Amino acid sequence: MDEYSKDNWESVFYTTYNSIVNGEIARHKAAKNLKKCVLMSFKLIENDYGIDRTLAITDIVNKCENYAEKEFSILKGEKLKTDKVNVEIKLEMLDLCDLMKSLGDELELKFKYVDSIDEYIGKCRRFDNEKRVEIEKLYPDLFKSTKWVALTVYAIFGVIMFLLVKFVPCTTSVENKKIENQTSENRVVDVTKNKTPEIEEEKKKIVGAAVLKELIESYDKVLSNTLNGLYDGCRFRGQYFVVVYVNSNWYYLNKGQKEIVVERVVKTYAGMNGARGLEFDIDKLHVYIKSPTSERTLADWGPIMGIEIEE
Repeated sequence: MDEYSKDNWESVFYTTYNSIVNGEIARHKAAKNLKKCVLMSFKLIENDYGIDRTLAITDIVNKCENYAEKEFSILKGEKLKTDKVNVEIKLEMLDLCDLMKSLGDELELKFKYVDSIDEYIGKCRRFDNEKRVEIEKLYPDLFKSTKWVALTVYAIFGVIMFLLVKFVPCTTSVENKKIENQTSENRVVDVTKNKTPEIEEEKKKIVGAAVLKELIESYDKVLSNTLNGLYDGCRFRGQYFVVVYVNSNWYYLNKGQKEIVVERVVKTYAGMNGARGLEFDIDKLHVYIKSPTSERTLADWGPIMGIEIEE
């Protein structure tokens, strides 16, 4: 895949997709290879402002959906026994489900602004049900016991509700009237109380924005010191999209040294969020190392693919 990483999304996607369709990539490796090239294609689509992103996304999702459905029908037709071969067949089906789930997750993360994106996400995530069915076939005893536990819990809950309805005395009309009057008298107070959480929430947002601003300024200073001679600035788009610029000294580093730089950039940012008590989910974070002159991506880090170095 690396040799196509600098091309457009069509080259990246169709090179792998056609190899899979033509049987050049083994079936048990197909889903994982397709997942890798799709995520790379989404990255290229996200950064390319000169294409119709909706058409690109539609093309990728439809091709992957058709491939997954076709493979599922073939794999379901295989005779299922308890031998190793058939377990591997099941694992191939789970890989297909994971492929489609990853597509849906990435679409939601990167392309919320695209028209009809929910439709494409829905196409991807409908395979979650297929995954449960296949796991249940792999581990039937586990699911049988789970079902019996669930039925028992529902039965106990039903009995409790029946007893409550049957034996708890009804409130008299006089008592109902008292409750209504008390509710009416307290209504004005309740309205005032309900405003307090809203005000507090607004205060939290203002404080959070100020803390984030201070975090960005401090992050810039820390990288200036820790990456001295390499660092050339940074920019942010919200809390979870970070771009770090490096100068031409980057090209003198070997791959291992570059990975250390990316790891330091990510860990420093995550640690500074935690030190300030900010809510932070590292699975939402995307960090890009770029050239300040060309805006070319030299390396990046994401929760799915981890560190990727552009050669």
